[in-house]
Amino acid sequence: MEGALGVVTGERILVVVDQARLELAQALEEAARLTGARTSIVVLEDQGQRPIQQMPRDIADALESSQASILLTSAEPAEMRMRTELIRLVTKLGLRHAHMIGVSREVMAAGLAIDPQRIAGIALALRARIRPSSVIRVRSSGGTDLEIRCEARFRWVENSGRIRPGKWENLPGGQLTSTSSEISGTFVANAALSGLPGLEESVVMRSPVEIKVELGRVRSVLSSSGPVMRAVEAFIRSGRNLDRVGHFAFGTNIGLVEPMGLIIADQNLPGLHLTLGMTYPELTGADWDGEGQLILTGKHADIDIDGDPVMRSGRYVMR
Repeated sequence: MEGALGVVTGERILVVVDQARLELAQALEEAARLTGARTSIVVLEDQGQRPIQQMPRDIADALESSQASILLTSAEPAEMRMRTELIRLVTKLGLRHAHMIGVSREVMAAGLAIDPQRIAGIALALRARIRPSSVIRVRSSGGTDLEIRCEARFRWVENSGRIRPGKWENLPGGQLTSTSSEISGTFVANAALSGLPGLEESVVMRSPVEIKVELGRVRSVLSSSGPVMRAVEAFIRSGRNLDRVGHFAFGTNIGLVEPMGLIIADQNLPGLHLTLGMTYPELTGADWDGEGQLILTGKHADIDIDGDPVMRSGRYVMR
């Protein structure tokens, strides 16, 4: 409430929650009360039968009189339109909005345990070491051996969980992101991956998937699990530029120590992660984009920047 949303005495906070996460909303309500703010909780199931595909009028009206908002629900694919409408409205109204889709009790406890200022400090230390033409080398005991050559034409984007008026961020936060066309080597996803039809996000913790990349394009996919391998290959074939690495990200949330098997958390796990497809060109300055995205996360990496160590076994070692 204080670190991410910057809540102060007298403000009004709206929490939109599903029935399964009502206990978490009540914890947020108590935290807001301690700051002197007032909280309204709207349970999504009270607004109609799920999936709810359009934003209910009651939620829109409540946002009009709020200064900050939180959406804490499951990641129902059929509710994407409703979530998009909510984001557009909070942006228009100048609210500070935390998007907490799919967050569990365990993710909330670990991912929100660290002050965003400390997470931002990790990003700042990384930025101090990265030059326009830096070479990032990533290795892991799981089989990752990847080289990324930074390009000056692309921008870095930080999500440390500090949300400003008119902005929204996914929480938990903790990423420093950019893109490059010069990514080559092997990346092994063994933490979580974003949703694919018929697969749990945690499936690669049991059956890692190995992606071989040459100059930013996927050349092969390998996994001991046939369904995992076929699902990733099907994604790559399903749209324009989905065989390209759209962006890569340093996970900077040091409150997360081990993978949780949920992409909302593991994409922030200390390490380096890849996304196929989308480049977020409006943020990164990329001159191409993908028609979808597949987030692949790894654990326990060793990372060097221009030959200097910044991470060993998933722990930052910068001074």
